[in-house]
Amino acid sequence: MMVALANGLCVTALVTGTATSVDRSDTGIATSLVLVTRVLGFAVGVQVSGAILTAGTPSGSDVPAESAFVTGFAIAGAVTALSLLVARTMSKGVKE
Repeated sequence: MMVALANGLCVTALVTGTATSVDRSDTGIATSLVLVTRVLGFAVGVQVSGAILTAGTPSGSDVPAESAFVTGFAIAGAVTALSLLVARTMSKGVKE
């Protein structure tokens, strides 16, 4: 429940920030790009997580090994750090 609440708050802030940082004529394109990218990110993330957990499940067991969860969290941390680095190094606004 807390993840859903945080996701709702973050998405609202992200879309509002995007809509207010572009020209009025580009608002639809910018917000659509944010939401489509978010959906694609969720889809890829779920697939990668499922693959990691499936690969870490010992044969004859229904439960993944702890190392699979550790690997998944390590990859998620690396992707998050890379995303923050990219976000921090990108220039703000449109240069004309």
